[in-house]
Amino acid sequence: MRTISTKLLSIRASLAKGFAPRLWAKNPKAFKWEIIAILLIKLIMLYGVWTLFFAHPLSKSERLENLSRVILNK
Repeated sequence: MRTISTKLLSIRASLAKGFAPRLWAKNPKAFKWEIIAILLIKLIMLYGVWTLFFAHPLSKSERLENLSRVILNK
């Protein structure tokens, strides 16, 4: 029983100190590739949002109709 609690305390201490910085200190390339992967995922998500909401502008008449609908609450 004592060994389990000791292991749990050591895991808890390593998490409190920060587990990831020790891994990155051993292999700095892992940190670089992790950042690159996260940035690529963000770019893909931003492109998706842009294509869904901003890639297809409305014509001028549609913009005026939507504006008047919003202003006049119709």
